[in-house]
Amino acid sequence: MNLFSISNTLADKTKINFNKRKPLVASKVANAGVAYGVLGPTQSRTSFQVAEYNLGEISKVMDIESYVRQAFNKHVELCLKEGYDIASRDEEATKYIRRRLREMAEVSGLTFDMVLRSIMQNVVAYANSFLVKVRDFKRSSGMPIKRVSGTQLPPVAAYFPMDPTSIRIKRDFHGQVLKYWQRVPGNPIMPQFIPENIIHIYYDKKEGFAFGTPYIVPVLDDIRSLRRMEENIEMLLSQHLFPLYQYIVGTETAPAEIYEDGTSEVDIIKEQIERMPTEGSIVTPERHEIKNLGAEGKALDATNYLKYFERRVIAGLGISDISLGRGDTANRATASTIDKSLTDRCKDFQAVVENFINEYMFKELLFEGGFVIDETEDMFVKLKFREIDIDNMLKTQNHSVFKYEHHAITETEMREEIARDPVGEDQREDMYVERVQLPISEMETEAAVEIAGAKGVEKAKVMSASTVKGKTRSTAGKKSTNNRNKPTNQHGTKSAKTSVKRDYEKISSMLDHVWHLTKLDIIDMVNDMDSWRNIDIEKIRPIVNLTYTGIKEQTSGLNIDHAALDNGMQCAFNDLGDLLCRNIGSTEIKGDLVYKISGVFESLRFRLNDLAEKVIINEEENHA
Repeated sequence: MNLFSISNTLADKTKINFNKRKPLVASKVANAGVAYGVLGPTQSRTSFQVAEYNLGEISKVMDIESYVRQAFNKHVELCLKEGYDIASRDEEATKYIRRRLREMAEVSGLTFDMVLRSIMQNVVAYANSFLVKVRDFKRSSGMPIKRVSGTQLPPVAAYFPMDPTSIRIKRDFHGQVLKYWQRVPGNPIMPQFIPENIIHIYYDKKEGFAFGTPYIVPVLDDIRSLRRMEENIEMLLSQHLFPLYQYIVGTETAPAEIYEDGTSEVDIIKEQIERMPTEGSIVTPERHEIKNLGAEGKALDATNYLKYFERRVIAGLGISDISLGRGDTANRATASTIDKSLTDRCKDFQAVVENFINEYMFKELLFEGGFVIDETEDMFVKLKFREIDIDNMLKTQNHSVFKYEHHAITETEMREEIARDPVGEDQREDMYVERVQLPISEMETEAAVEIAGAKGVEKAKVMSASTVKGKTRSTAGKKSTNNRNKPTNQHGTKSAKTSVKRDYEKISSMLDHVWHLTKLDIIDMVNDMDSWRNIDIEKIRPIVNLTYTGIKEQTSGLNIDHAALDNGMQCAFNDLGDLLCRNIGSTEIKGDLVYKISGVFESLRFRLNDLAEKVIINEEENHA
């Protein structure tokens, strides 16, 4: 199907099989309760209801109040900064939805990203967002949907956002929406829409109300109080900004003199002051005094009151001083804790938008494509915002992998938990096992067979040893997710000779466990870095040295070739540092760091098994 050819797209409609089960738009069940504000004393049955809260006032406040604008921008930026995914368990359904969204962008000029941003801005600011559907069979590749009544709904060709402040709703006594009416001041066109052509996304809508409740409503009075106080302080400053001086001439015992010509000492001083230069000075005798008249400490200190109302406003807007760029004494740890409330509210906004888009946009598009959503919801394509709390995402992903490795969940469930589509058959060959583990195992087996042939060892024994070694490597991932606080060898091991197999498993398990701890330490270090692309070997060296020291301590009591162990670990850690610096430095998205780091450690894991085998083989040769 050619995306940029509507005629070809329409021609492909006949390729869809609609004979299996045709989706129907079921009639809605009416609410048995009654709603608020449906018919007032001056209203009739044809009246349309405005929002219960003054959305126009919020629009004005958003344009003139810097705190409000900053708060709204912070919420929208955080909600959208990590992006989103459109996925389902059915790959064909996912491709269909993405194709329909691209078609709508072509015919409407609005991409889905633009529509989604408009939705999020309106939901954050007004707690309401309206999308009008334009239905056109000729400009859409979807098929009509039949209602239960027998009439058909043409397919949706595009979605257009509308200003929530311009919408009025007509409802019956039970609150069921009958019509929508858009009225824009100064525009003579005032269209009306049926409910099937409008998607009303609302947040925190009280039962019986027609509109959602903006979260800024309780803060408006606090903003007014804060601004009135600031205006009064501005007036106080303007009155006392320029000093007022009082020149006192004479005292009670020696009053101002009056001369024979009728002038007084006060008149002479007044004339001198008026003639004095702007930057001049005046010398007074002991009978003269100059005072600076101001508030003289009698004006009320409003600093604490201003701080109180400002904190009320900031707290009500759901932001913090950190979000406004005021660090004060906060550090990285306290900043993440303070902004936790902002993150939680943004997740709440995301959940609301996801629910409405999935239920009232994607589901209808799927019905138009002939897809049927059953109880398994395999064909239900859903919008899912990516995790905005990176630290929590890393913990969740690690735990999901842990559950999968320990047979608690399936691969599909694990992929869903980490927000990834199920692995397709064409993608299976690109997985780590197929690309790295199996080729390495095959090369090692071939090399072992060649060496064995040169030494005269039977091929069957070599293949058996290679099989044991392969099993050890395949289970390494499970060992690495076991209890990291109490390894099996933390109290040391006995120095008595044991079998080769037991020594090999003991050393291999110890190296594998330490290798996993090193990976977690590297991940924690990089997550705490703001500029991870500037990482160098010096930042990794302390963790590597700590790991190397731990290995030396835990193997000090073992009867192994310590020189071979030291050389092997030095080579492995040198390669590890080089690969980490290259891969971390080339990572653009911080959320991908855990995969890059884990991939580096997994690519070098085979050396641990080789090293464990090497020191044991050398021990046997020394005994021989």
